[in-house]
Amino acid sequence: MEPKFLEFWGNYLLAVSRGQQQMEDLNRWMQQGFSGVQQLNDMFKTFYGLPANDTQSAGYDETWQKAVASFNASYKEYFEQFGWVPRQEVEALRKENAALTKKIAALEDTVQRLRSLLDDENPVHAKTVGALQELVEKQSEEFTTLMQSLSAAMDQAISKDPPQKK
Repeated sequence: MEPKFLEFWGNYLLAVSRGQQQMEDLNRWMQQGFSGVQQLNDMFKTFYGLPANDTQSAGYDETWQKAVASFNASYKEYFEQFGWVPRQEVEALRKENAALTKKIAALEDTVQRLRSLLDDENPVHAKTVGALQELVEKQSEEFTTLMQSLSAAMDQAISKDPPQKK
């Protein structure tokens, strides 16, 4: 965390403790793009080394954006140390959780339907498997018969025509 943020934050908390500022002002100030609360703007510019009244100087916008980005990063890091999570992240996770919950329910339903199709007690499945087994057995028998016929034919051909010597 950068020292500029800590100095700004320390002074802000001191001002809050003296009753000069409220947390709502800080939230409003940040939500409005670091504008709208002049006292916070002035304090921010002071601690981040920005000119108080010279907003037209060369490179001011770039310096301002860098300071705001640095402040936001430090602000997030500071509150993460307390285990706090930004509301946007919580809402994004809630939406993701709801979508994943729906997806899981749909997948569980699909798995259940597939399991019931594979269940032996399912008459359609049992008939299909039985017919397939009968077909395989019949083909196996016919193949065995064919091989026996070919073997007999080969034996017969060999015994009738012995090979001749040259």
